[in-house]
Amino acid sequence: MATPGKRLYPRAREKPLISRKAGILVAIALELPGSIIAGLLIGYLLDEYFNTAPWLMMVLPILAFTGACMRLVRWVRFFSNKRNEANMPDRDHSAR
Repeated sequence: MATPGKRLYPRAREKPLISRKAGILVAIALELPGSIIAGLLIGYLLDEYFNTAPWLMMVLPILAFTGACMRLVRWVRFFSNKRNEANMPDRDHSAR
């Protein structure tokens, strides 16, 4: 029986650094095609349900592509900020 306050698997979050980086890179690589395919599939299903072919099947992948591009820009900004923080020496922030 698990005791309160104690994690059941204490080392579960401590994954090797290389697997974390690989997981992030795979997620980024699948972001764009996954969003487009999902937009196509959902558009097709909604077109069949509402009998509006091919409008939703054309619009939803465009929206999905736009959203995926926005998320990719956020990833690039995130990694750019991380790289800048790693390359900058510790500075005195009290002078601001």
